[in-house]
Amino acid sequence: MSKEKYKFFTEQKGVNHIKVFKASGNSYVNYWNFSLNGDSEPIIFEEFYTESRFALVNWDGWIRLYDADIKTTLVDHKLNGRINSRAVFSLDKSKLYVAYQKDSDNYLAMLNLQNYEIETLSLPHIYKENLEIRKDGCLLFYKHDWERIDDKKNYKHFYSVLNPETKKLDQFELQFAPQYSFDLFKPVIDIENNRVIMPLYDDVSNKKNALGEVVFEYRIAFFDLNTFDITHILSVRDFPTNQLRYYENTGEEMAEFFIGSDRNSDYKDMQREFLENLNTIKVVKDGIWLCWRGGIVRKINSDFTLSPLLVTNLMPNCLAAGLFSQGHFHSHLYLADNTNIVLTDGKYYQTTTPNLDVADSQSTIPLTLEVTNLDELYNLTYSEENLKEIKVRDCVHIKVKDLSTNQGIIDALARIETMASDLKAAGIGKIVLFTFSDAKENALQEPEFFAEAARVAPELVQTILEKLMDNNSVKYLYRNEEEAVFCHAVSELAKKGETYLDTIIKYLDAIEDPDYNEFIRENVIQYIEETCSVEVIKKKTKAFSPQLGEWYEYYREEYD
Repeated sequence: MSKEKYKFFTEQKGVNHIKVFKASGNSYVNYWNFSLNGDSEPIIFEEFYTESRFALVNWDGWIRLYDADIKTTLVDHKLNGRINSRAVFSLDKSKLYVAYQKDSDNYLAMLNLQNYEIETLSLPHIYKENLEIRKDGCLLFYKHDWERIDDKKNYKHFYSVLNPETKKLDQFELQFAPQYSFDLFKPVIDIENNRVIMPLYDDVSNKKNALGEVVFEYRIAFFDLNTFDITHILSVRDFPTNQLRYYENTGEEMAEFFIGSDRNSDYKDMQREFLENLNTIKVVKDGIWLCWRGGIVRKINSDFTLSPLLVTNLMPNCLAAGLFSQGHFHSHLYLADNTNIVLTDGKYYQTTTPNLDVADSQSTIPLTLEVTNLDELYNLTYSEENLKEIKVRDCVHIKVKDLSTNQGIIDALARIETMASDLKAAGIGKIVLFTFSDAKENALQEPEFFAEAARVAPELVQTILEKLMDNNSVKYLYRNEEEAVFCHAVSELAKKGETYLDTIIKYLDAIEDPDYNEFIRENVIQYIEETCSVEVIKKKTKAFSPQLGEWYEYYREEYD
């Protein structure tokens, strides 16, 4: 197989950042980095459609196309949908389909990837966070729903099939609908074999194993993508009682319900908990890989035979060791082939794929996981210049003529004021982190800059904070993982006494719970208590917000 010319990866911090790599020998060299200014929302679709061109779509339906060869943006188009947009290429990758919701209505945007024209089709109420494509080019919309009959919820699930050329729409109801309403496992489409795969939402069956112990079968169902009839039900893992739940000694209650005949709400809750053990169904050329919570993996071969059960026995930095002892590990399968298995829970863990041909499906093979990352997995390399660029990519860099003068500080504050007045227009995401420099190559970091700013123009610092707090999103803004936005500006004003107390109290009420912000507690609160009496602070916080006043009361009780 020829090596891909480019790879790209999305990283989300303040906003989404894109790193593009170009193939070079056995590695990929960092070639182009850019940020999606103003977009900190999850990216739900990211794929190449030619050797060098790729598409990004976020969950609001913001579409962007890029060409890596010439490092340029081809399309930047907002559909202004809600958070459940989904996207898929046509089979020949000449079109990008994006399903989205706007003002409670459903739409399908069809973007021509040659001339960039967009056609929008209004959809009936068939779309809910799932869009796939079938081998014949028809689009598939999965939906799970319920209606109340005789004071009881009656669940159903179905696929709507849309021919994007003729606009013909058909609907097919499936057997075995999930018996709950949220966080459903998304069905997986196997295009080559023309089928859809999902957990079997039926009563949990049990049997006795070779030792005479009762075990509970995890089953998955295969549906034909033309008729949507079930073609195969496969038992893929046996759960003894002590594996039903994270804590071994809490599985007995669940086992009793599964063996019993009651099908009440408690049974359904436990059935759901059982089914949610499975986190990944991944289709590959020669079969299917499954991954459960706890770092437990199995392959289904093309002929429906099962590999041995691969069970994480040891993880890095984890004291617990032994088979089925990693219940805390909410593992998803990132990659699996004949060489490597990579699991993720946000971090990445790698192990060598054992020889699956030498053992039968009743065998258990222990896995030892080692920490890895995307750089190691794909042999990604960086120049020193690119590393420096990546390090400061979340910074808002402000450059003025001369930071050593009062006017230079005021000029920098004026630029910050403009930004704080309209964060959206400034392209600010969840992180607001400043660096400052001047034409003489002097540089200041935030703590030093705001110390100077509070000396030179404290009223302008106060104005900036007031404008910032007029923005409803201020609660979700941070300087970094440990500090709230503009905390150093507030800290400097707190040193100046009661003059700025009202603004500081307004700030404390606007940010996320100050009790979890160590900098606020150890700096801002201590500074205002050095310049204002505790009684004045209590009175003003309570008058501004009963919740903030209550928080400050608890804070004082803790430190008195």
